[in-house]
Order: sequence, then C-alpha cells, then structure tokens
Amino acid sequence: ALVALDRRFHVLPTDSVAVDNEGAAHEAVSHLVRLGHRRIAIVGGPPDAHTARERLRGYERAHREARVPVVPELVTTGTFRESAGLSITRHLLGLPDPPTAIFSVNNLTTIGVLRALREAGTPIPGRMSLVGFDDIPTAELLDPPLTVVRQPTYRMGARAVELLIHRLREPDSPVQEVQLSGSLVVRGSTGPVPDSVYP
Repeated sequence: ALVALDRRFHVLPTDSVAVDNEGAAHEAVSHLVRLGHRRIAIVGGPPDAHTARERLRGYERAHREARVPVVPELVTTGTFRESAGLSITRHLLGLPDPPTAIFSVNNLTTIGVLRALREAGTPIPGRMSLVGFDDIPTAELLDPPLTVVRQPTYRMGARAVELLIHRLREPDSPVQEVQLSGSLVVRGSTGPVPDSVYP
C-alpha cells in the first residue's frame, strides 16, 4: 500500500495528502498586494513540479483578482534549491526596475533569496518585502522574522497514516485525495512599498 504525501501520481491513482498550494500562494501574494506592492516577483520552482505550478497559479490569481498586471520579467523558475534562490534574486535585483516584494516558493529557495538580499545590502522590509512558502525552524528568530506560508505538516502526516491504515483494511476502496489548507503567518519581513518607489 502507498500514500503520496505532498504530491500526486497521475499515472498511478494513489491515496494522497497535500496542501492547497494554489490557495496558500494566493493568500501570500494577496497580502503583499494589500500592502501596496505592484511589482511582486515569484522565485519559482521547476515547471514539471505540480507544487510549483499550483503555487504559480495562486500568484497569478492574486494578481488577477486585484487587477494588478503580472510582469513577465518577475516570473521566474528554478530548482527548489538554495543556489536557485540566490542566482534568481541577484538577477531580479539587477533589473532596471527591480521588484519591491518577493514570493519564494519553498524553504531552501527562500534561504537563497535571503543570502542574495543580505549580500546586496537590501533592507527587509524597508526596500524588499519577502514571503516564503514553508515555515523553517529559525524563521521567527531571523532579523526581521520571516513572513511565511505554514504547511500543516503534523496533520498531513497523521492523515496519511489514517489513509494507509484504511487502504490496508479495504484495499479495493475508492482512491482518496485529501487537501488541507496552509496558513499565512505574518511576521516582520513584509511591509508597505517604500515611499521612494511610488511617490
């Protein structure tokens, strides 16, 4: 018996437990829009990863609902690794009109984003607001503490075990795809757009 955790296998129908990636990303980016940001970059993951695609859809939906145009040069893809977050953020900071906020789609990428911002001497949130996807153990200890999308990891694990036990007891029962909600934890890394950007 097999239960997929935080992913789905479309070739092989399998019980699964995942977070609502699109909904959580939508909430994160909407938070930035409410703060006045209009040039919001997404430091994304690989296009072949369903989690990256879903988080990108949430990013796009937040823009669409707020009637804020998506700026193509601010939509990036990467590898879910720290090195990708670092190189992409360096590129974003070098644009003629850099973003005022970044949404990073996983915890390793977020570490790379933070390294690049520190390397460039970019104050958070004074010159750049940042929201990461996944809460990291040290997020609230950073200076400033990091605003994140928190995944319900304990509930996901517990629900996966329940599905596995059910599958062992009833091997021919219909496949279940469980989706749980993430939550936005607002800390100190997000703030209003600097006055100097939009006079």
